[in-house]
Amino acid sequence: MHLLGWFPDGVDDRVAARQAAAQGVDAFPLSAYSIGARPGGALLLGYTAVSADEIEEGVRRLARALRPLVSCPAT
Repeated sequence: MHLLGWFPDGVDDRVAARQAAAQGVDAFPLSAYSIGARPGGALLLGYTAVSADEIEEGVRRLARALRPLVSCPAT
């Protein structure tokens, strides 16, 4: 199973995916799956092969990775 994490306008999902990878999180830019104009930036995140503890740690890492790209409160 997957979920999409959408970004505000102006956030490049390819940059976000690289930032996530640098923190050890596999996240794929939605733009890699689109033909033509993109509806907006998003990351495709899979979670079926991960434990609840791994998901929790992954969310922490993803927050660290994305903080410089989007305005969000510190965790």
